[in-house]
Amino acid sequence: MSTQGPVRAPISVREVCEFIWDLERRLALLDWREGDAYPWPAFRMPFYYWLMQRVGTFEHPHPGTSRSRLEKLRHHAGNLTSLLGPRNPWFGVRSGRAVLIPSGRKVQGGDLYSDQLRLELGEAVSVLEDSGQRQTGTGTASLDAWVSLASATARALSAHSRLRRAAPILAVADATARQFGLNARDLPRLFAKETLQFLLLRGAMRRLLRWKRTPHLYLVAGYTRAYALAAARDCSIPVTELQHGTITPYHLGYSYPGRPQVPYAPQELLTFGRFWSESTELPAQTRTRVIGAPYVKRLAETHSGPRDSGSVVFSSQGVIGRRLFDFALETARLLPDRKVVFRLHPNERLESYETLLNTLGPPPGFSLSHQSPNVFALLASAEAQAGVFSTTLFEGMALGTRTILIDLPGVEYMKPVLDRGDAILVDTPEAFARRLAEAPLARDRSAYYADPVSKIVRPDTP
Repeated sequence: MSTQGPVRAPISVREVCEFIWDLERRLALLDWREGDAYPWPAFRMPFYYWLMQRVGTFEHPHPGTSRSRLEKLRHHAGNLTSLLGPRNPWFGVRSGRAVLIPSGRKVQGGDLYSDQLRLELGEAVSVLEDSGQRQTGTGTASLDAWVSLASATARALSAHSRLRRAAPILAVADATARQFGLNARDLPRLFAKETLQFLLLRGAMRRLLRWKRTPHLYLVAGYTRAYALAAARDCSIPVTELQHGTITPYHLGYSYPGRPQVPYAPQELLTFGRFWSESTELPAQTRTRVIGAPYVKRLAETHSGPRDSGSVVFSSQGVIGRRLFDFALETARLLPDRKVVFRLHPNERLESYETLLNTLGPPPGFSLSHQSPNVFALLASAEAQAGVFSTTLFEGMALGTRTILIDLPGVEYMKPVLDRGDAILVDTPEAFARRLAEAPLARDRSAYYADPVSKIVRPDTP
C-alpha cells in the first residue's frame, strides 16, 4: 500500500464525496458481499468521517468529550445493567403493530422526530433505544447493552479478522492513499471493527424482530443503524425512516447519484418538506412522503415574539466548531454594537469553549449558549443566524430568521439553499460584517417544513 508526501490542502467535502462515488462505481462496492452481508452501506459513513478527519478537513466531531478508560468501562457497565430489568428488549410486549428506534437527540426526555408517530401507535409500538439517551415514559427498551457488547467484541476480534484482508477494502485503502497522499494502513482494521459490530448487531436484531413478529420497522437516522435495516431485510419487514436532519447532495447518509439499488435502505422516507427529496438523489428503492415537522410548527408558535434587531446567532457543529468559533469571535470584534451568540452543538462541552474564551478574551456583546435557552427561542428572537451546514440553520429559516452561511468545510451541503437564494455566503468576518444587512429570508419556508399531516400512519400500513 503506497504512502506519499504530506497531505495537500484544502480538500473539500465535494472532492471527498466525488472520490467515494467514483470508488463505488469502479469497485462495485454496493454489490460487494461478505457471506450473506453487504458491508459497504454500513461502512460508507464511518469511512467518510475517517477520511475527512485524516485529510484535516473536519475536526474530531465532539472535541473535549473523550472519556478515560475508566469512564468508558463505567459507561459500558451501566449499559449492561439494562439487561437486568424491564428495559431488557426481550421483556415486555412480544408483538404489536411496529418497532420504533427513535433518535438519540432528546429534548426534555422526548424524541422530537418520532413523538407524533409514537402517540398514534400507542401501546402497539415497541420502542428500542440504542443511543444511551433514554426516552421518558414507559414502554421503552434498551439496546445499549447490545451495542456495548458488540463494540467490545468487534474491537477484540478486528486485529485478526479475515475482513482486514478483503480485496475490496485493500483496494479502497490503496486508492485513498494514492489520491490524498496519506497513510491508510489502519483503514482495513477500522473496516473489520465496524463490519464485525454491524454483523453482531444485525444478528441480534434479526432474532428480536422475528421473536416480536413485528410487521413494520420505523427508525430515525437510518444510515447510523444499518444493522437494523439489514435485519429487517432479512425478515422481509418494510422499513420507514423519519427525517431528522439535513438531506443534501453531499450527505453520504442519503445521497446516491444515479439512484442505484442500495442493499440497506428504507422503503419509505418521511420528509419535512418537498425540498429534501427534490434536491438529493436517494436510493432507487426509497420512495418519499412529505409529513411536515410537527415539532417545528409547535415550537415556532411557542416562541413567536419580537426580534432583537442587534442579535446574531452562530450555530456550531463539532467537526468545524473551533474554526467557526474563531470566525464568530472575530465577527463580534468587528461588530461591537451587536449581540453575537455562539450556540454550541448539544454534544459539545461548554467548559472547553469557556476556557478558550477566557484565554482569547471576550469582545463586547459576545456570549456562549449551550442547552438553555431552547435553541428555537434563541433563533426566533434573533435578527440573523449564521453557520455552515447545521440542521439548526433550516429550523431558523422556518422561524423567519435571516441566514448567512460561512465558507468553511461542509458548506457544500447548503448549495441547494444558496441556489434558491435563501441565504448568502461569506468567507471572512469582514465580509460578514459588511453584508449582514443583505441576509435574506427563506422565500418559501413550506418547501423545507410543510404543514404537518394529521396522521403519519396510513390505514394500509402493515
